[in-house]
Amino acid sequence: MTSRKHHAPHRRALPQRVSLVLQTAQLLREELQAGQWRDHLPGERELCERFQVSRPTMRGALEQLRREGRLDVAHGKRRRILAPRRCVASGSWAKTISLLSPVPLRSVPPFVLCWTDLLRAHLSREGFDLQFHVSQKCFAAQPASALAALVARGPAAVWVLLRSTAGIQRWFVEQQRPCLLAGTCAAGIELPSVDVDHRAAARHAAALLWRKGHRRAALLLPSGTYGGDTETEAGFREAFTASANDPGEPLVLQHDGSVAGVESCLDVALRPPQPATAFFVARTAHVLTVVTHLLRRGLRIPEDVAVISRDDDVFLEFLTPAVTRYVSAPEKFAQRLSQAAIQLARTGFAPRKPVRLMPAFVAGETV
Repeated sequence: MTSRKHHAPHRRALPQRVSLVLQTAQLLREELQAGQWRDHLPGERELCERFQVSRPTMRGALEQLRREGRLDVAHGKRRRILAPRRCVASGSWAKTISLLSPVPLRSVPPFVLCWTDLLRAHLSREGFDLQFHVSQKCFAAQPASALAALVARGPAAVWVLLRSTAGIQRWFVEQQRPCLLAGTCAAGIELPSVDVDHRAAARHAAALLWRKGHRRAALLLPSGTYGGDTETEAGFREAFTASANDPGEPLVLQHDGSVAGVESCLDVALRPPQPATAFFVARTAHVLTVVTHLLRRGLRIPEDVAVISRDDDVFLEFLTPAVTRYVSAPEKFAQRLSQAAIQLARTGFAPRKPVRLMPAFVAGETV
């Protein structure tokens, strides 16, 4: 008997019925990577017929791709295909995630030190190694050459940027290097990011001061262009703008980070005829300077002047009166940061929508 070989016609792979949305999303990724469509996806009905799934399943898969930054969806329009930022990492460095900082770990605030340790543990459980890089040259006004040398010397699947400047962020965008901000993007730059919701905290603090009768409140920020400080200023101003019928307005002062610089800002804010009666202060070290300088000037806290700290540190628990402040959870921060970093390393994509974590308010005794 002569055997005959039956050649089954080529058929497109179809999703299995287990985790159907995820299976469909994966097949869509493969089609996109293969260049099956250009510019826009076909309509939902055509896609459902192509992959033999229901419309709710297809919508779930498309929503997953939108969250990954692969599709742009506008109401009433076809889904636009977005160009990938990079190829998925391969090679010996594919399991390396590098964190870039301007200062060594011993100099970072306790909150950063804590979430860094937790991040290392999260990544290790998933088979990734966290490497810490310190380079002041990368944080210079012109960082391009230093960044290029660093990335060439120690390639990584993903770069996590701490206290990054607009120049650093712009370089990673232009070079299409996979990166994730432990912070906030500078104006006009769009990168995956995880940060404390400084804007919401500032709005809450300003509104609280307003309710307490403070019509001349000052915001103290270190000079620079960090995104989190920019968001803090925006939120602080927004709260006062909401009560524009009242003559009160916020006072925003920047200092150089030194004790003398903070004291100089305080002296300016306390000048008559409209001295500030409340201070919202970024950076816990500067809170200590503010409290002690006000006391040295004979001002009582909170009877004469109120103080709120935007950030938290262990030593604030030992000040009296207890400082009113906002406390962020390093566990949540590390978890969200590790999730985004792992997704970026494995798929080449991370959600474009910024992740913002609202800190807890600790009432204290300084308001």
